[in-house]
Order: sequence, then structure tokens, then C-alpha cells
Amino acid sequence: MAGDSKRKNDLALRRRLRREQTPAESQLWGLLRGRGVDGVKFRRQAPVCGWVVDFACVSHRLVVELDGAVHDVPDQLARDRDRDAWLRENGWTNLRFRNGDLRFDPDGFIRAIRLALGALGALTPAAARRPLSRRAGEGWENQASSQGIPEDVTDP
Repeated sequence: MAGDSKRKNDLALRRRLRREQTPAESQLWGLLRGRGVDGVKFRRQAPVCGWVVDFACVSHRLVVELDGAVHDVPDQLARDRDRDAWLRENGWTNLRFRNGDLRFDPDGFIRAIRLALGALGALTPAAARRPLSRRAGEGWENQASSQGIPEDVTDP
């Protein structure tokens, strides 16, 4: 039962963080949402390894964090280092940016995210447009098979 309570608290926290996002988080979410970066899905205020992260691409195990002044406090710096180490040890890549920098160079943020996704083997934009479902009767693969189209054909 304690696990149920923790999940409810985590869900309430994530909902509150989404409602009360910073202007920088709102701006970056506007760029990431709806598979806005090369067709790759991001979630905001997502649970990862017991932490709530600003943005996560689960398929590529990429976390994007926006840090404000609170992250300059020594105790918070130590927590951030511990969290980053924990994420790395569990196979996640973590990108950290300063809130204020997004305002001056949003294209630079997207370039950095694209570079990280490329290094992690992100899908090409054409391949990313295909549905990712693997259930019988759903997704591009099943539509192609039922229409006699070879499954290894990619969009130009």
C-alpha cells in the first residue's frame, strides 16, 4: 500500500510541475512536444529511475534538464551530481542547460538535443513518422504486410 501512496504523490507532483512550469520549460516544451525534434517523442515532468525529470525521451534514454538559480545552491548542486550519476549508471544520458540560455539560443538547444539523439541512434525523420505500435493489427508494419509491401522499405 505504501507504493500506491508514493505513486499518487509522484503523480500529483508531476501534475503540479506541469501546471507551474517555468517560462523556459514552457518554451522548450513548445519545441519538443508533438515529436517536434526529428519525430522523437519527449515527455515532460516524467518519472525516471525514481526521479522526476524535466523532459525525457524514453525510447533513447535521454533526459533534458533546465536549471535555474536554485541549482546553484551547494546542496542542490550535490543532489544534481548524485542524480546525474545515478541516471548514467542506469543507462540514461542527461543534458543540462541553464534556463536563461534558452531565450538567447533556442536553435543551439535543438542542435545539442539532435546531436545527443544521433549519438544514441535516433530514428531518421522518415522512419520516425511510422507508428511505433507492435500490437497485432496496429502500426505501419502490419499495414504494409497486409498490402503486400515489404517491411524493410523506408520512406525517401
